[in-house]
Amino acid sequence: MKLLSAVFAVVTVLSAANPQVGTEPRPSGSGSPAVAPRPAVAPRPAVAPRPAVAPRPAVAPRPVVAPQPVVAPQLVIPKGAVEVAPFTFHYTDPQGKKWTYRQTPFGVARLMDAPEVPAAEPYPGMTATADGDTIRFERPGLFGNYKWEKNKSELNEMELAFWNRQLAEPTAK
Repeated sequence: MKLLSAVFAVVTVLSAANPQVGTEPRPSGSGSPAVAPRPAVAPRPAVAPRPAVAPRPAVAPRPVVAPQPVVAPQLVIPKGAVEVAPFTFHYTDPQGKKWTYRQTPFGVARLMDAPEVPAAEPYPGMTATADGDTIRFERPGLFGNYKWEKNKSELNEMELAFWNRQLAEPTAK
């Protein structure tokens, strides 16, 4: 970086000392042609002024009519609605659709009730077999089957719930 700065300083000083270097004709004995001065550039012609445009006739301004905002009808909680929680109401309309109405700080919100979906089995493919006081669990995983054994008195909540559910199911498969 220091070398680059020094070279720049030397070139600047030399060009300031003799600014006409390189514009002189070279001697013919060097084998290269002499540098000819550039021809002067001719000035551009003046632009002609535009023709005048006739003024437009005056038009009476139209009255400005502001568009009326579209206002949605305010929802109200129907009279036959049953309150199931604070600020939450259930209602069945005459067509048989079930709705939930909620009173919010911004007004009433209406939501269509979704049908209840039965809960899926928590661990599909999991099996448990009893061997005395020990229960052997097995369930499929990403890298093969997971297998573990636990004493009946040491089962955690998930294992105990699965074991009780498996005992309650009929064994005919």
